[in-house]
Amino acid sequence: MLRRLLDSMAGFPAFATNHRLDVVAWNALGAELIGGLGEPAGRDRNNARYLFLDPASRVVHPEWEDRAAEAVGQLRVWSGRYPDDAELAALIAELTALSQEFRRIWDSGEVVMCAAGRKRLRHPVAGLLTLDFETLHVPAAPGETGLVVHVFSAEEGSEEAAALARLTEAVRVAHRP
Repeated sequence: MLRRLLDSMAGFPAFATNHRLDVVAWNALGAELIGGLGEPAGRDRNNARYLFLDPASRVVHPEWEDRAAEAVGQLRVWSGRYPDDAELAALIAELTALSQEFRRIWDSGEVVMCAAGRKRLRHPVAGLLTLDFETLHVPAAPGETGLVVHVFSAEEGSEEAAALARLTEAVRVAHRP
């Protein structure tokens, strides 16, 4: 059902994450906007691991420090909510061991939850985009943790809307049978 919903939003880049910041579902435009999700050998599908361990994330996210603080803040919230999640604890331990920047932000104790606003992203075809975003929480089924859907859009008639339309067309052509 979630995948059908994301696919029906073809003109809006969208993807869903779990409490570990794993990208678990996306539409074609969302995969293209945040880079490489649709490719088996593409970027790491865990947003925190991608931000802290892949230098390409700094190209995609010109406001990298803000995105990094959001990721750490979200992991802090989820680790408090799910203290027995061994995979989440392992992810935090891995990032702590491998990234001085993760350790610095984690040690600050800051909690950041991202609900709506604007984000800047750089794409090789569309260029630098400043897009509006909303995060939508999908309620959890019994025994599960729920998901967060991230949806991006541009103001109609703006340069970003034109760039997003170009990106949408490029994705459509690339996925044509």
